[in-house]
Amino acid sequence: MAIIEYTVKEYTTTTDQFATYDAIANVSAQLADQGFEYSVDFWLQEVYYDADGNQQLKFQFADDKQAMLIKIKGIDNNG
Repeated sequence: MAIIEYTVKEYTTTTDQFATYDAIANVSAQLADQGFEYSVDFWLQEVYYDADGNQQLKFQFADDKQAMLIKIKGIDNNG
């Protein structure tokens, strides 16, 4: 199983963590648009802040080859 990590550069000063939920939904929706099914082909593995204060989202994929193709193709951060 492969893990792809995404960095969330947007942030909010509110305590509802909207940027986190928005980023998770955005990545998940783009993967679903490409035919991936959440909890079957991929799932959210972890959310944390790195040493620089950037929020990191880790998605795990059931198939290493599919994960590599997604990593190479990328995710549209304006989606």
